[in-house]
Order: sequence, then structure tokens, then C-alpha cells
Amino acid sequence: MSPATNILVNEAVPAGLTSVTTTPSAGTTYADPAWNIPSLAASASATLTITGTLDSSTAATSVSNTATFQSADEPDQNSAND
Repeated sequence: MSPATNILVNEAVPAGLTSVTTTPSAGTTYADPAWNIPSLAASASATLTITGTLDSSTAATSVSNTATFQSADEPDQNSAND
């Protein structure tokens, strides 16, 4: 199988976080909310770690985060796992 190329994932930093740091996998770039993955081999993975501190307005609540596949050069063969 050929690698997927020019993958774009929408991964916004959740509201309510302060002192945020983001760490994308080597070879990938991140500028909120766009995570760009230039190439990804079949069965490989990439990670983006987002860490932060809950601000006082969200201290007693939970914060969720969902990444969304946006595009790639190749057609998505299985959109059920996006």
C-alpha cells in the first residue's frame, strides 16, 4: 500500500485551557487548529499531544476534544474510522 500524503486534521485546542503546549509527531506540523501530516505509511500512526491547565471558569467541569479528518491527496477508503 502507498502512503497517504498531505493529510489535514482539524484539531482545535479545547476552550477553557491555559498554559497550553502542543507536541506533534516528528515530521508533522501544528498551528491551531490545523495539524498537517505530510506523509503516513500504511498502518503507521502520528500523534499530537495537547496539554494545558483548566482555567478557573472550567475548574469543576470536564473538557473534551475531538479531532476531525479534513483532507488528504488520496481518497478516504474507510470513512467509518475518521
